[in-house]
Amino acid sequence: MTLLASAFDLADPAGRYRAVAAAVLAGVGAAAFVRGRVATLVAVVLPALVVAGLAVAAGRAADALALGGLAAAPAAAARALAAGGRRLGAPALAASAVAALTLWVACGGLWWADRAATLVAPARRGPLREAVLGADPLAAAAYALGYDRLHAADVYDETTISSTTVRAPDPSTPTLAWGLVALAGGVGAGLASRRRGLATEAP
Repeated sequence: MTLLASAFDLADPAGRYRAVAAAVLAGVGAAAFVRGRVATLVAVVLPALVVAGLAVAAGRAADALALGGLAAAPAAAARALAAGGRRLGAPALAASAVAALTLWVACGGLWWADRAATLVAPARRGPLREAVLGADPLAAAAYALGYDRLHAADVYDETTISSTTVRAPDPSTPTLAWGLVALAGGVGAGLASRRRGLATEAP
């Protein structure tokens, strides 16, 4: 219990970050696998409320709204992608798993941005690193919490991104990006469902 309290110590920037990261990742998993409108609403809204509450408790009330959006948008995107996969005929479990994994991978962009950069020409590596980092909700959350994630010991020791020239991610970027994915996924799922319904009704 003491170890857990230490890991999520809200007085410590790293502890605040870990608490928010846990809430965001849990929200993505829940949103991808739950079914039903009420359950979906809870899965998307609850992590946002938890994260906003953590921000207030940590003395970052001014950032509570931005952090709540960082939790809600990835969860909504995971839910929309899972629904879209099911509407296209994928097994429910597989669609949910792929959706959750997609968002979890995005939440770990800090760890694979360097590898992705090696796949493109040197002149494009910087912009690609920034794009990956910009879509990473957890990296953005760290900076909204006042935690310099790029220069944390584990990141600095295990990646090269912290020693390259990249801008610290802004919370609005991943919130907008994953919010648009959620919107597009929801529209796509609705269209696919309607198309299947029309195909079923056709003589």
